[in-house]
Amino acid sequence: MKTLKQLLIILALWLFLPIAALSQTNKPGKVVINEYMPWPSSTCGTTGEFIELLNFGPGTVNIGCYILTDGDFSITIPANTILAPGEYYVLAAQNTLAQPCGNFDSAVTVDLNWNTCGCTSGAIPTTGNGLMTDGATAS
Repeated sequence: MKTLKQLLIILALWLFLPIAALSQTNKPGKVVINEYMPWPSSTCGTTGEFIELLNFGPGTVNIGCYILTDGDFSITIPANTILAPGEYYVLAAQNTLAQPCGNFDSAVTVDLNWNTCGCTSGAIPTTGNGLMTDGATAS
């Protein structure tokens, strides 16, 4: 026969382990700038620039209203933009990034086109120094 102490331990584990498991799944994700490409080549021009965000988990994260800036221009990600763990979010000056304008192995669909989103502090240059070169010249 189990003692009262053993029964209380079993009851405590039965009650609190599910709560501990839930607390692990409710941890927010962590978002990093995973990759960025400032003016990748003269053939791609400034519209080949892109920024890639990554949520490396463990939970989902709302990146809505995040602001990315180069100091001259800013881009605000639309409200309620949710990233699941392991999910990427790509910002660029066009809807699709084709090869060889980046270091990816196939065309990439852009999540946010900063030229058409209406979410920038002003018109971002598509010639000259672009968004991220900040005064440098293209090579």
